[in-house]
Amino acid sequence: MEKPTGITWQGDNLYVTDSFDNSIHQLTVSSDRTTITHTGNKLALGFNSRGITMSSDGKQLVIGNTPNLSLNVYFLTTPFDITTATYAGSISLNNIIPSADRSQTLLPNALHIDNITFQNLTFNCQNNDRAYYLTFDKEHIEM
Repeated sequence: MEKPTGITWQGDNLYVTDSFDNSIHQLTVSSDRTTITHTGNKLALGFNSRGITMSSDGKQLVIGNTPNLSLNVYFLTTPFDITTATYAGSISLNNIIPSADRSQTLLPNALHIDNITFQNLTFNCQNNDRAYYLTFDKEHIEM
């Protein structure tokens, strides 16, 4: 990894977005929390993906997508294993972020998902000082 831009931790795994190779890297953390090992698992993403969050059951993954100001959603058939991820669609942020804020280059990052319902998402965008809150369900995902 050369340019890590987002990180999330679930169970014994760390998931890191890397804007250099445009992918997510999966790492494992030892039970005593002293060693981190790259599993070799990697998921290719779109250009310049940033923030990342995963549901607590390891079945959904959301990535901030910089070029088109959206959130990409993935479903994992094997929980916590990004090699089983399937692209489910995207959620456009153009109607959520006010047009005045969109006049600058916004990079969605620092994602946090409500792990109880997987419907409430909080995120901020690099280049402004605002936080955004989004409630969504499967109908919001554009295939």
